Amino acid sequence: TDYFIKLGGLKSTATVLDIGSGIGRMAIPLKKQLTQGEYYGFDIDHRGIKWCQKNISKECPNFHFQTVDIFNKYYNKKGKIQAHEFTFPYPSNQFDFVFATSVFTHMLPEQISQYLKEIHRVLKPGGTCFATWFSIDDEAQKNISQHRSHCHFKYEYIKNICFYSHKNVPEAEIGYRESWIIEQLKKTGIEKNLKIHHGRWSNRKNGLSYQDILIS
Repeated sequence: TDYFIKLGGLKSTATVLDIGSGIGRMAIPLKKQLTQGEYYGFDIDHRGIKWCQKNISKECPNFHFQTVDIFNKYYNKKGKIQAHEFTFPYPSNQFDFVFATSVFTHMLPEQISQYLKEIHRVLKPGGTCFATWFSIDDEAQKNISQHRSHCHFKYEYIKNICFYSHKNVPEAEIGYRESWIIEQLKKTGIEKNLKIHHGRWSNRKNGLSYQDILIS
């Protein structure tokens, strides 16, 4: 939440979207911040959504949670919607601030491309996108090659674009070339005023958080 405020400029009056809201990991601390704003979160796990509706929404009626029936071979095997075809259940230009923390670190390229398009659609003009990644720049790649990184990313999913750590399970931990991430942000029109705060996962000396934070 401090990063949202200090790095992303989140205001107490903002309308916020949490992509992958889970069991309220980010919603709970945001209750104190969004005193005049609105929070919306969606997730594929109905158990987390039900818990949040019962324990957060009853106390804070400006916090809204919704289950989305996206297929996931680990968490929602019967899901009817493919992530690369998913349309966010919100109107265009609704949100001041959209965030995805530890979401794109578990998604494949075609899925990410769709999510970025949807983020652009639901963001208000001048709104902020705050997302965390395993973003592989030259320093991260050097540490990976020298086996100093916490994520080894030794398997290649798409040549020179994305890499994963766990054999046969790309979504468990997946990283992307930073140049590819920036290209996707440009394609969807949400790269304006892009700021990158590299994390500690690659064992770099001056990492901020664990994952890399990209704000645009």
